[in-house]
Amino acid sequence: MSTLKPSSHIIKPITYADFWTWFQLNEKAFFNAVKDPQKTNEDFLDKISAKLKELREGYSCGTRFFEGAAELVFSANRKVKNFIFVEDLVDAAPVIAGWKFFAFRPALPPEDASFLIGDFRFTVHGLGFITKEDPKYPDEIDISIVYLSIPEDKKELALTALLIYLENSLGEVKCATLIDRLSLVQKQDMDDTIPLEKLKDYLFWREQEFIEKYESDYYSNTKDDVYLRYEGETEKGHIVISEVNSSILAWGRSASYPWISRVIIKYGDASKGELPDQATHILMKEIETEITNQLNEVTPCLCVAADTHDGVREIYFVCKDFRKPSRIIDEVLRKDSSRFEITYDIYKDKYWRTFDKYVAYT
Repeated sequence: MSTLKPSSHIIKPITYADFWTWFQLNEKAFFNAVKDPQKTNEDFLDKISAKLKELREGYSCGTRFFEGAAELVFSANRKVKNFIFVEDLVDAAPVIAGWKFFAFRPALPPEDASFLIGDFRFTVHGLGFITKEDPKYPDEIDISIVYLSIPEDKKELALTALLIYLENSLGEVKCATLIDRLSLVQKQDMDDTIPLEKLKDYLFWREQEFIEKYESDYYSNTKDDVYLRYEGETEKGHIVISEVNSSILAWGRSASYPWISRVIIKYGDASKGELPDQATHILMKEIETEITNQLNEVTPCLCVAADTHDGVREIYFVCKDFRKPSRIIDEVLRKDSSRFEITYDIYKDKYWRTFDKYVAYT
């Protein structure tokens, strides 16, 4: 038994134009609030944040008054799927005297960073990094930040501080997209480590190397692809139906399409472990086909697999880019939100570990 989402609860979001019209109507009061630190949060940031939620979830912002201008920085808080919408919002901004608008927290000038997180003082002095290299995953950037002494109960704060430092050093987008794996490790000496100040140059070199290696590499054999359909069980013993393009998984050049787009369509009660009826299955396939067709018109993307189980259908795409897929998928999902509850995420997975669960069947 499948149930569709009722349309009576759908609230139409505002547009970028609506947001900026509202902003212009209030910009003088906002300008004065930014100039006065005592009023900035209550009279400006709280109001901006509330209005941004009417536009979409996932925005955050920060502000300062600098050299006679009010600066407003919009952020996606490292959430890759929202990056394009931060850029769209700032691109739509009007010119307003005395204001400067920025997409993302920028990279800051290099310095010996030292700042407080809670009661823990973080400093880059004395920190280094090492790279982990695995012949099976040669293009993966796995970084360990090495420290000599951080109290055990401060490690979580130290990792938070480290992310802030990296974001300040690299900029929000680069910080979220360049590093595949990051860890914090303790060593007794720093002899074989690289000073942390050199991490930025190392990452930018690896990025350029990756682009040169894979930018012109495309999968083009879709007409002869082999598709498999099989039945399995979840840990709860519920039936799961998987549909897999085994030809793509056997290709061997996964890093050419490093971004995974995962679309989740909810059609029933997860606790019952039910499968969709035929009519619901057809509707979900229509959404999948629409996303696939629209993606193929604007950016290289491949539909690799889909799992149906426990009241949801999970559809996996692999893409060269994350910006265009995010916009396309979001547009389709908003259009179909009256029929189903649909969510999605986008993340980097150069070696398609997401699909390891299908190896036994391909």
